[in-house]
Amino acid sequence: MVSDLAAKGVEFRVCNNTLVSRNIDPDKLLMETRLVPSGVAEAAKLQSKEGFAYLKP
Repeated sequence: MVSDLAAKGVEFRVCNNTLVSRNIDPDKLLMETRLVPSGVAEAAKLQSKEGFAYLKP
């Protein structure tokens, strides 16, 4: 399912802070994922600089 969605342009980003705090090996991630330093910072960047919205009223 992930591969199918990735082929359609869906991006899967994984928070490195979460991996570290939960002792998860990044080598276990699916190849379709992209590791980002901080999920919160990534969401903020997408909202402020790329026009995405996390929540809409």
